[in-house]
Amino acid sequence: MASLLFLEIFTTIVYKLSCDKLLEKRKMSCVKQTLVWCAFFCLCNGLTYGGGLPPAVNGLIFMATLLAALELLYQASHRQKLLLTAVFYLLGVGAEGIAFAVTALLLPENGSAMTSLLVSKLLWFAAVRAVPFLWKGSRAAEQVSMADWLETLMIPLFSAVIAVSVLGEGTEYGKWAYLLSMMLLVGINLLSFLLYERVRENSGRQARMDYLEKTVEQYLSMSKEMGSYYEELRYFKHDLKQRYLLEQTYLEEKNYGKLQESYQESLQILNQEKLLSRTGNPYIDNIVNYKALLARKENVKMEAEMSVASDAAFSEADVCFLLGNLIDNAIEAAVKSQDKSVRICVRMKDGNLFIDIENTKEPLRNETAEKKRTPTTKDNPREHGMGLAIIHNIVEKYHGELQIREEEQRFRVQIWLFDIETA
Repeated sequence: MASLLFLEIFTTIVYKLSCDKLLEKRKMSCVKQTLVWCAFFCLCNGLTYGGGLPPAVNGLIFMATLLAALELLYQASHRQKLLLTAVFYLLGVGAEGIAFAVTALLLPENGSAMTSLLVSKLLWFAAVRAVPFLWKGSRAAEQVSMADWLETLMIPLFSAVIAVSVLGEGTEYGKWAYLLSMMLLVGINLLSFLLYERVRENSGRQARMDYLEKTVEQYLSMSKEMGSYYEELRYFKHDLKQRYLLEQTYLEEKNYGKLQESYQESLQILNQEKLLSRTGNPYIDNIVNYKALLARKENVKMEAEMSVASDAAFSEADVCFLLGNLIDNAIEAAVKSQDKSVRICVRMKDGNLFIDIENTKEPLRNETAEKKRTPTTKDNPREHGMGLAIIHNIVEKYHGELQIREEEQRFRVQIWLFDIETA
């Protein structure tokens, strides 16, 4: 009885940790959250083990109680909650079937039923640990390394092997030694899960901080360069009268060489004044115009079609990170192409924002380049993943859509952000 109670407590803890990772929690105190999970534990296990009901009915009870707990604790869609409940149930049924077959094959006919249950919980735990890697689709799975998969599956599976080969029907020291061995085995798995998640969170937090620090430095540089440019333009306009008088003197003296030099100098400054973005929205204008200056230094031709409300209610940080990352990636790819060009289109209508960025790039070298995974040309691939993750997070924040199209020598990203005015 004590072993069974311990295993079910372990199972409930894993449910909570996994759901916290996969679903967005409602604003609720820790005490209320704990009470809901305790109610789920008591109701589900009380009806399952105390009711003497058929397995099919027990399965329905489990799904109903877990779904009710998810509805109370999380604010994800009903479809996501129902899907996650079904995944947990199917993984549990599958693990029990495999564990029963393994223990029936390797242990005597009167083998320990508790060992079979322990093995099923460990197999289920291994499967549940893999769910977060696949929950958000192929994009999330691509960012998971082989080391992540090994760490996720290795400890639970090896623990299952130990449970079958060492514990077997029990230990020679009695049921309390068996219970202690089970608790140590399960505790090691739970502790490794918690430590691994803590390491991943700290690593991800540090990577985000490094990326954001580098981005802030870039925008400080942007501010300085734009300030220098506007200062130069201000001096030019201030001295415009004197420049005209000087050119008139060159003309009267028929000094056409000096006149030509003055004319070329003025033309160069005036050409710089042709800013790509003049929407009236300072955040979009500054980021696009600054990136245009960077593109000009790299001999990349940039065109822009801009139509955005000056009082659009999106977050300043969102627009800077989104446009900044997309344009940086486009310029980096265009620099390495033969026809160095970037085209930007940003339009806003009825509270919806449309972003379309297309750039030239190197020709596809082989078939692997045509895979859906977005290639990176950055020196540090970790930064590429972080920038892409930020883009996806912003798109999800505004319930938007993201499309990536890649052709032989062109790369195109289209983004729709909806309900900007009420975001």
